Amino acid sequence: MYARGRIRHRTHSLAVRAGLGLRDAEGGRQGAVFRDESILLVQEATDGGWTLPGGWADVNQSPREGVEREIREESGYEARAIKLAGVYDFRRQGNPNPLPNSIYKIFFVCELTA
Repeated sequence: MYARGRIRHRTHSLAVRAGLGLRDAEGGRQGAVFRDESILLVQEATDGGWTLPGGWADVNQSPREGVEREIREESGYEARAIKLAGVYDFRRQGNPNPLPNSIYKIFFVCELTA
């Protein structure tokens, strides 16, 4: 395990603008970055737990761009998403979802570039 610093608290907010309504789906991106026998983890600021770098989707940003940005922001490392590893659907896993839309988490295998 290797890490740099703490990440900000992850929060999710829905911005509803007049006339636009709600989006049908929300998504988060997580990146698994491996180096030799180690995986990059970042420490949560809220509870001190360790997790893969990632975060919620930004408007007009592809999943690949989003996970690469999150890795850079949370760890300081530059990385490139090289493979889609999986998609996690919160509703299909029996998790409560207080939002009126679906939530997906997209996992990528990534490599360090710098």
